[in-house]
Amino acid sequence: MVAERGREVTLGDLRMHAGRFLEVLAQESIVTVDDLKQRISSSVRASFLVEASVVFEIGSSVHDTRAYVMDYVIDGVGVPIEGRINTNLGYAEMIVKVQASLFGYKQIRPLILGTDAAGNIRQWKTLREASIDSVKEELERLARV
Repeated sequence: MVAERGREVTLGDLRMHAGRFLEVLAQESIVTVDDLKQRISSSVRASFLVEASVVFEIGSSVHDTRAYVMDYVIDGVGVPIEGRINTNLGYAEMIVKVQASLFGYKQIRPLILGTDAAGNIRQWKTLREASIDSVKEELERLARV
């Protein structure tokens, strides 16, 4: 994950970033986990992402497994939205940082790890299945919070 910096992420910001994240996934034709695998170790800075990019990588996960990671990275802020898919264990999760607690999300504990320098709350949610569709559905929900 990209280093955290320090700017407040409001609910309005989160809605906008979730919508833009969805636009990148559509623009890049990422529909399946196989599509995501082909993008690993790359990033996209779409023309409508002035200060942001989406980074695709492999990250560590539980039980010595790996997860496919999609980070929405904002210059000077860090990662307000991260989607993770672990096909080995059959789950996906969304990690967000925002000024408010979100329904259905759990705060990352301990508290010192659960907030950033700007007071944004880091929180996570397990999604219904290990798929791009599951990640997109949650991004669509976040775009309406």
